[in-house]
Amino acid sequence: MLTDAGVALGELYFVAMDPGPTGHAWVASAGGALQELLGKRAEEVLGQPLNALLEGVDSLLDGARGSDEAQASVARLLTGAQSQGYVQAQPLHTVATPAWLVSFHTLRASAGGPQTPLPALAGLPFAGVAHAVPALLFACSPDGKAVYVNQHWFEYTGLKNDCSLADEWLNLVHPEDHLTLIEQWRRCHAEGGRFEGQYRLRNARGQFRWHLCRAQLLCDHVGEPLLWAGMATEIEHQKQIEDALDQREREFRTLVENAPDVITRLDRQLRHVYANRAIETAFGIPPAALIGWTSGQAGLPAVVAEEWRSAALDALRSGRERECQFTVEREDPRRPVSHYICRLIPERDRDGAVETVLCIAYDITQRRHAVSALQESEQRFRQFAESSDDVFWLADVNGGQLLYVSPAFERVWGRECEALYADPGVWNRALVASDAVRQVEPFFADMAPSGSQEAVREYRIRRADGRHRWIRDRRFHLRDEHGTVVRIGGIAEDITDRKEREIEREALLERERAARAEAEASASAKDEFLAVVSHELRSPLNAIRGWAHVLRQAGNLSQAQLRALDAIDRNTQAQARMVDDLLDTQRILRSKLDLETRSAPLAPMVEQAIDNVRPAAEAKRITLDVQHDVQIEMVSMDVERMRQVLVNLLSNAVKFTPEDGRIAVITRLRPHALEIEVRDSGIGIDPQLLPRVFNRFQQADGSRTRRQGGLGLGLSLARQLVELHGGRLRAASDGIGHGASFVVELPRRLAETVAQDGRRSHDGRAHALARKRIVVVEDDLDGREILSFILTDQHAELISFDRAAPAFRYLAELPPQQRPDALISDIAMPDEDGYSFIRRWREEEARLGVPRLPAVALTAFASPRDRAKALDAGFDAHLGKPVDSAALIDTLVEAVAGPTPVASAS
Repeated sequence: MLTDAGVALGELYFVAMDPGPTGHAWVASAGGALQELLGKRAEEVLGQPLNALLEGVDSLLDGARGSDEAQASVARLLTGAQSQGYVQAQPLHTVATPAWLVSFHTLRASAGGPQTPLPALAGLPFAGVAHAVPALLFACSPDGKAVYVNQHWFEYTGLKNDCSLADEWLNLVHPEDHLTLIEQWRRCHAEGGRFEGQYRLRNARGQFRWHLCRAQLLCDHVGEPLLWAGMATEIEHQKQIEDALDQREREFRTLVENAPDVITRLDRQLRHVYANRAIETAFGIPPAALIGWTSGQAGLPAVVAEEWRSAALDALRSGRERECQFTVEREDPRRPVSHYICRLIPERDRDGAVETVLCIAYDITQRRHAVSALQESEQRFRQFAESSDDVFWLADVNGGQLLYVSPAFERVWGRECEALYADPGVWNRALVASDAVRQVEPFFADMAPSGSQEAVREYRIRRADGRHRWIRDRRFHLRDEHGTVVRIGGIAEDITDRKEREIEREALLERERAARAEAEASASAKDEFLAVVSHELRSPLNAIRGWAHVLRQAGNLSQAQLRALDAIDRNTQAQARMVDDLLDTQRILRSKLDLETRSAPLAPMVEQAIDNVRPAAEAKRITLDVQHDVQIEMVSMDVERMRQVLVNLLSNAVKFTPEDGRIAVITRLRPHALEIEVRDSGIGIDPQLLPRVFNRFQQADGSRTRRQGGLGLGLSLARQLVELHGGRLRAASDGIGHGASFVVELPRRLAETVAQDGRRSHDGRAHALARKRIVVVEDDLDGREILSFILTDQHAELISFDRAAPAFRYLAELPPQQRPDALISDIAMPDEDGYSFIRRWREEEARLGVPRLPAVALTAFASPRDRAKALDAGFDAHLGKPVDSAALIDTLVEAVAGPTPVASAS
């Protein structure tokens, strides 16, 4: 019944069929308040003319014939209550014969309500009433195609009134519900009667909402299906509640079924109405075997059945929670005994009466084992503590009451344990006064429950006999199973012996520092002495050579006089070289010798070295040959030092080559090295001496009657100078009487070669860096200026930074078209070193997806380990300071040209 403004509406629905223009419409189906208004059942009115039931309906149907619009008028029932009301006819187009859905609405005045005039209701369309229903009303053909919906259906779905209902109806149903809905509809159609189902329908906002649909199949008088009429009501909220309840039920069941504890429910007759899976693990009986049976009937262990029966009866009678414990013994050797504690919780019905008892049994076997293990552990602790040389102690949580102290206290403190139990202040009063304030007071403050979990202090105590002992005291919190601090424990260790050793080590270290300072002062004095000696030796040599030069220029000298002047020149040069060798050796030993490398032609340097020893060679009629590899043009080197190396090697060769001998200087370009060989036809080297030939002060003839002079520093110094260039010096000889060979081997990258057409490759690289944008990160101003001078001379564009952070921001913010061509970075810089900088930039490159920027590390850290560390960090090349311009340019050109890491240049 629908109510509105105090008016109660009684409704009848008919499907009327019209056999033709001259016939009368007859009732094919009927529904509504038939018994109340007509006094008839549906089967009694089927097949009857409609005008026999409703007065004036023929004129209404005549008006509706051939129209799609509903028609309404006033009518009166001819049977039953003979009530007056209004009738509406809605044309149906689902069957070949003209048909209408006819509805009759009668009005009765409610108690105290006004009588609504029928003429006013005659103009009220059937749709107006249907629209007032807060549900989706519809009618559809037997095959499920919609032929009518109320206005609320259009408003809810958002479809327009002129849409094709037959096409749109199923499109509004959720795709997942299509098959279920169609199958259910077909089944109801085949069986006849009512349809009831749930499905999701799309609303005007595009949301799918759950609906409950009920429909009645209307048939004609011979039972042929004519029409489904029904209503759909949104039940989304109910579904959400149901889903939430289902989810909670599933979660509860999952929790209970997977709980390790035994959970079962007993009714008032102590029968099991539920049991989880843990009961089978505990007692070997499946849950299904317990349902409907008491514990004893189900075969649970007798001790379990009796404890549960007694406690459950008590819980049922008293209505209060009960607890019991029991032990289960098994034949399984892996779990022979299990201990349980069980809670029994009364559950009440709506009236408050105890209906069931929930039993939860916890396996406390491990807990009991833990308690037993703890007791054993405490016993072992006590045995260990009482046999240890360290003092073990326990105090209450506030540190005020001593609970235990081991007997070692008496041995270390020299006082009775009983005295400490009686007065814990004995501990602190034994401390040396200065240590008591500095160490112990903050120590106890730290050990408050809210403070540090562990604290360690070292302090001194004064024993009863007056002796001092060093103590290392470690104190810590002891917590219960809930994490609450319940005790403070500690171990006091006598570390007197260790402390005395530390004091002795500190004194030794101080003595070593003093000795080192004295040695450094001595070395400094030695440097000053050598500088004075050098000055004092060079001054007379300078005068001797000067006067010899004056005499030579005077002319008209005899052969004997010329030989005398040659001898003077040779010996002054030899003397000067010895002074230089001595000073250079000291500088190298103290790492104070710096190379001044530059790109220079190799051949002139070799000739100058030969010219230096030529007088001595000519005096012995020794032939000097030079074989120069024409491919070698320029070499990056310290010219003076490399000439010094060759002079030392050549002087050594002249010294040990007899008269009329031969010395050759050969330069070669190998695949991986540049070689300069000095080969002589001299006396050779004893095979036993060959491994030691480069040792300082090593002489081929160390006897007092040796024929050759010298300090034995020349070869050692030559090797060290070659190694400073990144190369090596090796010696070879076939033995006494077979001459000797010394080979200077330098890294090939130091050499600049001539192309086959005779043009220098150096010239081809002269502008290789022109217009290249190079970022320099160097915190030293002088270093930045040197790099700026070298690279600007190569027409490169420089962007300099004194820190890593601004350089990183600059690189990260650059647009791709302004990306630099190379990066030079120092390693040791403030705030962030070069290793961290290049690692961060490589990560940023990967994040931005930009090409790899060639990067060169320029650093004073020049060892092989430093080189490997730089390459591992992300640099492509490594150069050692001081920087050599040619090596820097070559390294940059190679780095820009390709991704292969470049070797280090020191």
